[in-house]
Amino acid sequence: MALLALREDFKKWSFILWIVIIALSLYVFANWGAQGKIGQPTSVIAWVGGDEILFKEYVEQFRSLEDRYKQMYGNRYTSDMAKMLGIDRQAISNLVDTRVILHEAKKMGVHVSKEEIAKKILSMRMFTNDKGEFIGYDKYKRYVEGYGKTIPDFEKSIGNDELITKLGDLVSNSITLTDDQVKKIYRDQNEKIGFEYVSFKAQTYMGEALKEVTNDEAEKYYGSHKDAYRTPLKRSISFVRFTPFEFKKDMQVSDKEIKAYYKEHIDKYTQKEQVRASHILIGVTVKKRSFAEAKKIADKVYAQLKKGKDFKSLVQKYSDDYTTVKKGGDLNWFPKGRMVKAFEAAAFGMKVGEYSKPVKTQFGYHIIKVTGHKEGKIETLEEARSHIESDLKFKKAQELVQKKAVEFSKAAKEKKDLAVAAKAMKYTVIESGFFANDPMATINGIGPSARVANATFSLKIKDISDPLKTAEGVIVFQVMGEKDPEIPPFEKVAGKVKNDIAKIKAQALARQAAEKFRAGVTPKNFETLVKKEGMKIQKIDPVTRQSAPANFIVKKSSDSFEKLFSYDNGQFTEPLTDRNGDTILCRITDKVPFDQKDFMAKAQDMKAKEIQRRSNDLFTSFIRNARKSMEDAGKIKISQRFQETQLDNKK
Repeated sequence: MALLALREDFKKWSFILWIVIIALSLYVFANWGAQGKIGQPTSVIAWVGGDEILFKEYVEQFRSLEDRYKQMYGNRYTSDMAKMLGIDRQAISNLVDTRVILHEAKKMGVHVSKEEIAKKILSMRMFTNDKGEFIGYDKYKRYVEGYGKTIPDFEKSIGNDELITKLGDLVSNSITLTDDQVKKIYRDQNEKIGFEYVSFKAQTYMGEALKEVTNDEAEKYYGSHKDAYRTPLKRSISFVRFTPFEFKKDMQVSDKEIKAYYKEHIDKYTQKEQVRASHILIGVTVKKRSFAEAKKIADKVYAQLKKGKDFKSLVQKYSDDYTTVKKGGDLNWFPKGRMVKAFEAAAFGMKVGEYSKPVKTQFGYHIIKVTGHKEGKIETLEEARSHIESDLKFKKAQELVQKKAVEFSKAAKEKKDLAVAAKAMKYTVIESGFFANDPMATINGIGPSARVANATFSLKIKDISDPLKTAEGVIVFQVMGEKDPEIPPFEKVAGKVKNDIAKIKAQALARQAAEKFRAGVTPKNFETLVKKEGMKIQKIDPVTRQSAPANFIVKKSSDSFEKLFSYDNGQFTEPLTDRNGDTILCRITDKVPFDQKDFMAKAQDMKAKEIQRRSNDLFTSFIRNARKSMEDAGKIKISQRFQETQLDNKK
């Protein structure tokens, strides 16, 4: 969060950097003032709890952020990137956050004495001589005023810095961690599990299960689960749609525009030389091998290739790149600069169909086979002309659509009736029917649209919207009506009720099948039994509790997830429930257990980092809540003129 970055900057900024920012801001004042926008450096642009934020502070913060991004992105940084990053909004938000912090610190009775400010100033080397003594008030005054600051302003900024630090320390001191909590953090970050699994899907048994569901059973189930069938609150809208496809054919594009676009976007029409390759990786990280051990195996694989062994079969048997094993080791097309240097040199140095000797990288040893090659080329202007013309026409049509939608929205709001405005402007009105505030709810004439649903439920009945982008274009809508939640009679939902009961029965049948399979499986007959049952073995690469993705095969919050980590290499798990409610049976292939020795070596550092992380999270939450409270109370205001003249309002 920007607030935390700002707080860290307060702690780390040296006086020299502070001076650079002032120097930059002085330059900016002259230039920005000349543009006739917000006015003088002392113009007030915002108020936080009665405290003013001046334009000069905004400029300093803006330039500071801009310098940071320039260092981060180098030559890639452009004015368009600045808009995309929203530096203007970050700058004003940072200043507001800082004022909120100071406001809360004072409210909590946190204060900084003159002695503490003096001590901080004396800790700055530019204000002390070689003996560590203060350089004297006159030199100190000249130093500060030489960079456009008064002594009171400078010392106030030092005091604010110390106030923020004190508040941060108060938060940090409230965080504690027990040894068991640290141990759990280490476990979640370091214990790993990789496995193969077969799936027993409930859908396989749905037909059988549905036949077993009787009307009496369904009515009884409905009677005890009525709330599950309650319909949500629904609304309906009337809308007018504007699409660029309506206007594209009428757009005119000049030859000059086409040439300018081609020149500006030449990279888009430049195809770099590319290679398509597959590889066999003998890894040193996943398997924890030494490079010598990996080289020995890679040489063995290479020898088999020379004897005519099929490359894909060797991938299946030996490769440790689990992401490409199922694809025969295929890495798809890649240009120069995408792969590590040694790998790239080998791949681009071979002809199609050739394979390399073992190539060493930080990942281990690779045997690479080139399966395709494309020469680099630049598409000529004439070759690209039709595409460019089409793109430019579409862009112009989009701009026209936005303009027409804005005009129509304004007219509809003036008349307070979308249909009346549409009739006057000869637009067609579409009725949506009732829909819920659900991303998957189907809206007539639009389809599923979380954006439209959210916007509809954020307005009042009869309100008219601003232009809103959809998949097909832009719409302007009016909220027409609302339907309260209701529990429909059994007859209306009988099919859904029966299906829900059948799903429960099918899941039970799938688990029974998994238990029967588990009773007869052994490491030796696993693949044979899988083949016999017409199933497929799927593989999950090693993950920790922390690194497992949100869409992991087993829900991370479930008992099944924790049970996975209780098994050792080679063991079969009990039947487990996957994230879809189906049953899976797993065989553990890669287990990295808890390493007590490693834990003891890292525990203290891990504890300190976790306390810092939790402190930051708590501090962020504290300030976010404080800011919201002040905003709700009307204690934070940003000048309308400042917003109109300085902020990029394209969100």
